[in-house]
Amino acid sequence: MFRLRRRAALSGMSLAMMAMLLPVGVMAGSSGDLLPDLRMAKPSDIRLTTGTTKDGPDRRLLRFSALILNVGQGPLVVKGKRDCATSACPKMRTAQRIKQADGTWRGVATDRAGRFDVGDGHNHWHTMRFQGYELFQMDPPPEAPAGPLLGAKTGFCFFDTNGHRLDLPGAPQRRVFSESGCGRSGSTSFRMGISVGWGDLYG
Repeated sequence: MFRLRRRAALSGMSLAMMAMLLPVGVMAGSSGDLLPDLRMAKPSDIRLTTGTTKDGPDRRLLRFSALILNVGQGPLVVKGKRDCATSACPKMRTAQRIKQADGTWRGVATDRAGRFDVGDGHNHWHTMRFQGYELFQMDPPPEAPAGPLLGAKTGFCFFDTNGHRLDLPGAPQRRVFSESGCGRSGSTSFRMGISVGWGDLYG
């Protein structure tokens, strides 16, 4: 798995954002593959707030907006499917759809499960372990825990929200993927993606 990192300094802290791509075997595919190239824009609207989490009330929370960008040759497309529309089938199997230079598509199974409404209240399906965050203390005291603090939001419904580089070859001038592709509770499939030249903003 590849990890693309971007760090931003936050008054004594460093925030690393990673877009976790699909397994290496997928990225090493045929010469006809038009692969996505995911990047992280610099985080924006960074702020500290207080709120309630699973660890209790009055917790200090770091909030920010993150923009996942696709500057590759082809769209990022992930499809999910499950065998029934009830809680007896709580996960979807996922596959990345890879566009070919001749206009056809090929599918590659992934190890990313699809899950419904992972606690963010968005009422749709998410591809899990797609993106992660690490918070590093730049000058940690000796009693600080070793290693980074890890972000909890790693499941995403991704789709075209922001045109970024619409001059790139293959970039559509209008969004192709929307939130409706992420399905609802009774859905047995989803199709989410980020077009070439587009980004998905989380804030």
